[in-house]
Amino acid sequence: MASSLALLFLGLLGSTCALPPPRISFLLNSPERPLVHFSLTDVSNTTTLLLSNDSSTLYVGARNAILLLNVSRSDVISLRSKVTWSPSQTDTRDCVNKGQDPEGDCQNFVHVVQRVNSTHLYVCGSNAYNPQQAFIDMELSVVQQDKARGRCPFSPFERSAAVIIG
Repeated sequence: MASSLALLFLGLLGSTCALPPPRISFLLNSPERPLVHFSLTDVSNTTTLLLSNDSSTLYVGARNAILLLNVSRSDVISLRSKVTWSPSQTDTRDCVNKGQDPEGDCQNFVHVVQRVNSTHLYVCGSNAYNPQQAFIDMELSVVQQDKARGRCPFSPFERSAAVIIG
């Protein structure tokens, strides 16, 4: 009985390993999509990425900024828009008073960039240990902003995942 259960388990495990990867991926030096380097001198910590449905736009959550990049051409990446999203002086001062590093911790690290619908994105950032969320249109104009405790990490070093339902 135990051996048949083990075989069944291995059979199920083997079938799940055969599924395709859930993300779009390209091999390094792939002729279908060569990897192009893009950087801006005043932008760092670009760890949150969202690719548009048509694969032509890449939304990037960074330290104190959200970028909209045109990635429609395989040989060049260009900046279409950038919104600066820094913590207020009050939030930065409160963060420093709590013993955090003003340059390392007391910035707004954007942890979540998620599509809400065809016209708006939801973004959430650490905001100097005082999480903030915002709804922005697809061209990066802030529509609404408020507190986001429980929706986004306080720390710039914690990772998060987001799912929007409904």
